[in-house]
Amino acid sequence: MKIEIIIIKLYSNIIKFAEKILLLLGFQLETAVRYLKLFNKIKHKMIERVIRRDTRDIIESIESKKAHTVAAKKKRPKEYITDRVWVMWWQNEIPPIIQFNITKMRHTFGNRLVVINKLNYRDYLEIDDEMLKIINSNSISLTFLSDYIRTGLLFNYGGLWVDSTMYITDLYSDEKFMGEKKFFTSYGESWYANKFVPSGRWTGYFMGGTKNQLYFKLANEIIRYYLLNAKKMPDYFVIDYALNIAYEDNIGSFKDSVNQLNPINQNVLQLSQLMNQKFDEMKWQQLQNNSFAFKLTYKKKYVSQVGEEQTFFGYLYGDLSIDTRSDE
Repeated sequence: MKIEIIIIKLYSNIIKFAEKILLLLGFQLETAVRYLKLFNKIKHKMIERVIRRDTRDIIESIESKKAHTVAAKKKRPKEYITDRVWVMWWQNEIPPIIQFNITKMRHTFGNRLVVINKLNYRDYLEIDDEMLKIINSNSISLTFLSDYIRTGLLFNYGGLWVDSTMYITDLYSDEKFMGEKKFFTSYGESWYANKFVPSGRWTGYFMGGTKNQLYFKLANEIIRYYLLNAKKMPDYFVIDYALNIAYEDNIGSFKDSVNQLNPINQNVLQLSQLMNQKFDEMKWQQLQNNSFAFKLTYKKKYVSQVGEEQTFFGYLYGDLSIDTRSDE
């Protein structure tokens, strides 16, 4: 591991430690992150500089392409359409919460929903031998594998990517979320300032667009580079830094597309903080103001009740009290 990567990881850990200290001192998360804004900005610059250096040839190659390219020829389903909705679950055993989410997605998206798994992903993507060897070795993180697959699918087919831990409400509509846009995503969730490099401009776990967009191609090839060179990986969220490079360089008019977005689904991260709290109808209605999809986490244990009181989790999932830490 290069000394530069070690420095980045050390610096990132210092920021995390500082955030924990501020929280222990009684500061709200939003306030703590705001105080660390400058430090996070420096971290993002450090990481992006490494990625740009490592993948300079990839960036230059894609920047030289025309705005609209032809996808690589590959076997596609006869019912191929550009508005597919993609969700992925890789492991053999599907936890109840994931089953619930996917069932609800089927209710919302119908036959457009494609569940990607280890048995069918090659029906949709051509994977070269070098990459296939890495995937079959089971030596890579499922998160990075998911990033690689999602960007490949979105480039070649277009459509919408939804993480399996997303709760989609009945308020979702294509017309409101996608419209005529060539790129669509949750936009405007900026309460955490710049803790993460997108700063509310996009969310990799709920985004999509039309096919053949060069920013998806760029992200896919950068992720592939780091999957094949894991020791050089400078950060967990490579996909977001790749998209940020596309934004800064306006690759495929990505900056233009993002800047034309209006706030939508901006409460995407708010529900996860309430899941084990007593259900409050008014709060739930407030959360759904312009929001219809919510990202949950596998790092917490959700329960249906606290004492005799039903929680938000209980209201949404019924009596499905499970430990979600086994999720994707």
